[in-house]
Amino acid sequence: MAGLQSGETLLVHGGASGVGSSTIQLAKLAGATVIATAGSKEKCAACLELGADFAIPYKDKDFGKEIPALLGGKGVDVVFDWVGSSYFPKHIAILNRFGRLVLIDSHTGNTADLDLRKLFQKNLKVMGSVLRRRPMAEKERICQEVEKLWLVPLADGKLRPRVHGSFALADAQKAHDLMEQSGHTGKILIVP
Repeated sequence: MAGLQSGETLLVHGGASGVGSSTIQLAKLAGATVIATAGSKEKCAACLELGADFAIPYKDKDFGKEIPALLGGKGVDVVFDWVGSSYFPKHIAILNRFGRLVLIDSHTGNTADLDLRKLFQKNLKVMGSVLRRRPMAEKERICQEVEKLWLVPLADGKLRPRVHGSFALADAQKAHDLMEQSGHTGKILIVP
């Protein structure tokens, strides 16, 4: 949806999560510069290990101020966000002209204040996306596209799914507790 191109810069939040770790790797394979945020120095180290060019510990540093400092006063071309309303104004501020904001969730709330002139002045695009509610035919088409683009890099080891750990189905509550505490990097698997 965002049309990320080689040479562009992407900001991904939760870079050490399952979705974030995949996003870092996919963006690097596409030739992008990647900035990730994560909740600790250890998780930032995991982001860098996955290929992120920069990792910002969001609990200690303001990514809205850090990004221009890292990029010589520039912003980013694409933001991939699941945080939602609390970050919305910062995203609009750090997006470059013709920047794209892709929202996939809204953990901090569903409403945000926006000065619409900022969208016009920078020619920004704001998009929302979720897989759950898409028709099955559309999900199948997306899966086929992903398979075409990423199956070879996965088989070649250029794309490495990060798995924090696996739990037996009987221990599903432990897996959920770990996820809720954000004590993991990568995916948590429940194996029946």
